[in-house]
Amino acid sequence: MKDQCNYALWGGYVQGPTVSSDSPQMGSGHFASEGLGKAAFVRNIEILNKENKYVIPDDKKFGHVTTNLSKYTAKGYVDGHSHFGVHTYYGGPGGFV
Repeated sequence: MKDQCNYALWGGYVQGPTVSSDSPQMGSGHFASEGLGKAAFVRNIEILNKENKYVIPDDKKFGHVTTNLSKYTAKGYVDGHSHFGVHTYYGGPGGFV
């Protein structure tokens, strides 16, 4: 880790105004599987390396962790044939206590 980073992480979290209230939606309120036009997304994901240059994440190491699939989901894609590049869809409807 001295000379380079082995991984990069980013994430999201939603919380209602009180512990007993329903949870708010994440993203657009649609699950990742609903895709373009429904789910929220981040596109053209790049990471700044130690040479101060942007690099595209390795698609073999690009993954997701979702702690509760009934509440929200995330799904990543590597698409060199569109203007979306490396991108991820995410979201969920909320309404859970």
